[in-house]
Amino acid sequence: MPKLPLGLWVEQIVDWAQVNLEGLFDLVTRIIGILVTGIETVFLALHPLIIIALIFILVWFITNRKIAIGTAIGLYFIYNMEDPKEIYGAEEFIHTIVRKGLKEEKPEVYDILDKFNWTASDMEAVMLDITDGMDPAEAAAKWVEANQEKVKEWIAE
Repeated sequence: MPKLPLGLWVEQIVDWAQVNLEGLFDLVTRIIGILVTGIETVFLALHPLIIIALIFILVWFITNRKIAIGTAIGLYFIYNMEDPKEIYGAEEFIHTIVRKGLKEEKPEVYDILDKFNWTASDMEAVMLDITDGMDPAEAAAKWVEANQEKVKEWIAE
């Protein structure tokens, strides 16, 4: 019985798609990134009880009353759950650490590092470019170019 080279065919199709549909894949990746950032912004802006109410209404319309009530109760329990031992993590911070004596020896460098800050979405933009194959230095330069105002704050005297 002859064997069909399915593995080879799939590999060729994937290779062709990566070369010829790269722009489409990039577009889809960027659109998903924008959607996720937008949803994250909305969820962080609203009070958790409002989000629970919105999900309750959505589930009510999609399924039925019992599932919606169960969903709302479950989400409310999660909302009220405490984590005194911070098993699920705590608020995260990024700190800049410099060597001892830098402030006195190079105050201009210390000042820039002291003012430096960026958000999770800033980091995500750079990491996405790196994940897409961009050189890390190029990704950083691209971010700096797109965020001139923030960078000017860091280097302002």
